[in-house]
Amino acid sequence: QDCFIQVLELAPDSETWFNLGVTMMSATERVTVNGREVTQRDCYIESLRYDAANAHAYINLGVGMTANEVVMVNGKALKKRDCFIAIVSRDPKYSGGYCGLGTCMAPTDRVTVCGTLVTQRQCYVMALVHDPRSADAWCGFGATMTALERRSMNGKLFGQVDCFIEALKYDPKHAYAWYALATSMRAAE
Repeated sequence: QDCFIQVLELAPDSETWFNLGVTMMSATERVTVNGREVTQRDCYIESLRYDAANAHAYINLGVGMTANEVVMVNGKALKKRDCFIAIVSRDPKYSGGYCGLGTCMAPTDRVTVCGTLVTQRQCYVMALVHDPRSADAWCGFGATMTALERRSMNGKLFGQVDCFIEALKYDPKHAYAWYALATSMRAAE
């Protein structure tokens, strides 16, 4: 941390602000840069001030926010959802960005991404298109269904239970997938 702080005091840049944020052990940890106390979130906001296209800073900023929380970045008020929209707009093939966006949405929400109106379910479909082995995307896709509903993915029909089994195939220690599998199996009885 001390090295990053030294760089920031001499020649601040996006990458160094981002890396300082990554080195911080918690969202509440504070360090002093140029006489100003900063948190992890402040580091990501500063990173975006120097490079508004830094997708990694948007990811880390979004992950650390609650759904309705608002932060100011380069004079714009951003919610968690806006951070994930920024990520997938900059990297439309990034599965994690679509998963993050899906978690910020209610089933009836619609948001515009790269000029296209998308639903929560479509976020998880896009995540699976770009990473069919994403346990988080399989869980999200399954969570958008009712217990007896079936949806097509890559030409194959999947129900809720199938989705959680797929998630566990790729990440056998995914706690939410185990929980969701148990509750969806019970609901399907």
